Amino acid sequence: MFPAYIRIISALIPDKTLRQQIRDILFQRNDWEIRKKESEEAQFAKLLERVRQQDLHDYVRAYGKIGELLDILRPYRCIGAEKARIGSGKDGGYAMLPPDSGNIAYSFAASADSPQDLVMAEKGHQVFQYDGTIEAAPDSHPNIHFHRNNIAAPSQNTPDTKTVGRIFDDLGHQGKDNIILQIDIEGAEWAVFEEISEEQIKQFKQIIIEWHGLSPFMEGFNRRLSILRKVAQTNTPIHVHINNYGYPRNAEQGLLFYGDAYEISYVRSDDFVFEPDEAAYPTELDAPCNPARPDIAIGKW
Repeated sequence: MFPAYIRIISALIPDKTLRQQIRDILFQRNDWEIRKKESEEAQFAKLLERVRQQDLHDYVRAYGKIGELLDILRPYRCIGAEKARIGSGKDGGYAMLPPDSGNIAYSFAASADSPQDLVMAEKGHQVFQYDGTIEAAPDSHPNIHFHRNNIAAPSQNTPDTKTVGRIFDDLGHQGKDNIILQIDIEGAEWAVFEEISEEQIKQFKQIIIEWHGLSPFMEGFNRRLSILRKVAQTNTPIHVHINNYGYPRNAEQGLLFYGDAYEISYVRSDDFVFEPDEAAYPTELDAPCNPARPDIAIGKW
């Protein structure tokens, strides 16, 4: 028999299901909570079906490799210069040093989602876009020069692609040292930077790049670490952000709270004096590439 106050409350609520839920809650007889718990357990079981099971030692080694990666990508502050966000407020926007006047900008993979090239063009920089996957430049501006070619390493070059060295020759930029490079070419960057010469890479005063495939469970991870070490010999990271679009894919590998695409901003090491960056990443300059998911927290180095 329900107490009088329960009968009064229930009588005031015409919906039978809602009345039953209130009674269950008041009497700690909550079938809805039981159903919710069963649903969570079912969801966890489905997740386990998708997750590629690894031995504990595999995960220890994997996170050790991620630690090695983070050591290589440790960001530094440029003494006397402050970063700013250029481009989109989501995927396609990057933290970098605000470019001074008279720079040349290369954009390898133009994107309608990012106004970075247009911003650079409006600031007076000559922007040379290379992208063989689209018909024309996403934005029209007299300072934007579009080329319908993808970028390739010399060993992978075809009649339809361009190498960095060929672009320098075509544009008369051999020996120029005021070039800002933005590159997001979906994994092809590894061969490009594996084969690029030290003289060529030193022509870039800033490099804003998205490195793909940085999961320790992916084939070729150690090779990618070697290429990152090569770049670090001439260029210093000043900003690090992890693209959160890879969050589910890495969770299915058992790497929770991780993404395998890193957005890194470099400056030429010879141009600055550096000090350790004490900031916790992501910073106020960052935004989730996928706004529907939380950003991936790296923290402090």
